[in-house]
Amino acid sequence: MSSTAQSFSPLASVVFLCVPALKGKPVAEQSQVRGALEAAAQAACDTLKEADRLVLDAPQGMLLVILASPHAALLAAQRALTAASAASCGVSINHGPVTASTGPAGDARIIGDAIDAALSFGTKTAPGSLVISRAFRDALDKSSPDDLTAFLPAGIYTDEQVRSHELFVHHTGEKQAAGRRLWLVTALACSAIIAG
Repeated sequence: MSSTAQSFSPLASVVFLCVPALKGKPVAEQSQVRGALEAAAQAACDTLKEADRLVLDAPQGMLLVILASPHAALLAAQRALTAASAASCGVSINHGPVTASTGPAGDARIIGDAIDAALSFGTKTAPGSLVISRAFRDALDKSSPDDLTAFLPAGIYTDEQVRSHELFVHHTGEKQAAGRRLWLVTALACSAIIAG
């Protein structure tokens, strides 16, 4: 086993900064978006030790493999989302195994189910949204359960390989208040219909 492989924890949080239509944009625009994503990745990693993070290019954005705590990964994802507003990207987080390997040309690669799943459901994340997987939610629950109050169930996504991913979306206080107002209006309307 190489020293590169030994430096990786078997589990990591994978943050995917995704711009779904990146490949279809003109080259000049792709370059601008990549620049914005690189700035967002830098902002995300500012408080992480170099040994706790790895930044990778992805076909539709960038991946951050974070070996620090899930709480640290969540904070990094939030910083990235704020910094990447100009790139119109969505941010998703998964948690699971990653492994260092060597490609056919002798190049270093990071592979694993955590990355595959993040790439899969992350492409469906709406711009400006932060979505987490069940695996990341469970890891966050163990290390920082108070962070879970900011997430609501978003449903189950089945990818092209017929793998199901239970997802949760981040909400702000205003979104939560709007949801409560909608629920209250609906409840009052139903009461009026029943009483009428």
